[in-house]
Amino acid sequence: MDQITAHLRHHLKHMLIGGLLIFAALWATGMDLGRAFGLALVLACHVGMAVMMVMMMRGKGHADGWHDPRPQPPAVSGAGEARVEARESARRSRRPPSRGAGV
Repeated sequence: MDQITAHLRHHLKHMLIGGLLIFAALWATGMDLGRAFGLALVLACHVGMAVMMVMMMRGKGHADGWHDPRPQPPAVSGAGEARVEARESARRSRRPPSRGAGV
């Protein structure tokens, strides 16, 4: 439960900072206080969501937003590779004989 609370506090801190920055930018452009505050509340959600999506995509190596639909082979080495080879050979040996040209 402490991890969730810490995460929520961290998230709330960033949302408040973002909202205050948007509010300051709107107020600096000459907008009256009430309107700048209301618009900052609305924009903070959308800007925060856009920033979160950019940060998530950046971590996955999809900078251009394109995703390769082909499945990638699992990265294995050493003992893991031996287990994969053993599993594949066992799977191949369980296949029923193919009905080829002899039928």
